[in-house]
Amino acid sequence: MDRDITPCPDISGLSASPCDSKAWNTDCIPDQSGKRFLITGAAGGLGLATAKALADKGAIIILADINMEAGQAAADSLTNAEFRKLDLADLAAIKTFAAQLCNEQRALDGLINIAGIFPPAQRRVTTDGFELKFGLNHLGHFALTAQLLPALLLSAAPRVVSVSSITQAWGRLDFEDLQAEQNYVPNKVYAATKLACLMFGLELHARAQAAGCKLQSLVAHPGI
Repeated sequence: MDRDITPCPDISGLSASPCDSKAWNTDCIPDQSGKRFLITGAAGGLGLATAKALADKGAIIILADINMEAGQAAADSLTNAEFRKLDLADLAAIKTFAAQLCNEQRALDGLINIAGIFPPAQRRVTTDGFELKFGLNHLGHFALTAQLLPALLLSAAPRVVSVSSITQAWGRLDFEDLQAEQNYVPNKVYAATKLACLMFGLELHARAQAAGCKLQSLVAHPGI
């Protein structure tokens, strides 16, 4: 049976006034020369815009995306950028991707988890059998972040940014039907994945702080 959803209390700063949010723009980004960032979903949209903003400040960019043609074109359009194929709906592919990067023994200063999909009308699954949005938007990034920690911790000030969404306020995690096998409602499943992204980002930061780790975990709403 479909259940009504009541928004969660705002705990994320999303209630900031319009003037607060308009005070910042990409000109405020300090020099990033020599810093290395990995951005998922970087073949277009918000991922590519993020890559461009950081590249313009001198950062070294790794664009990760499943779309090889668009991803390579995006990398070619930027200074000091490269493209690497990444399928976040395949845990084995994530493991191989992360291992190759960590084996390079180069610091990763920032991991920006942007990739995601809007809800398809019909339920679909990842290579490993997870509901597609939950598997890609959250589980894929969870696995990627965990396996890239060795590279991140080589940095003096590593950061992980998880892109959630204001729609997380309407999300609920139904642990009795986490893969939406019994009740697939596309928009509700999407909101739940974004809530999971938010919870992951906050918990990662709390655990890093408790362990005395230099890593910072941040969560962002992408805007509308």
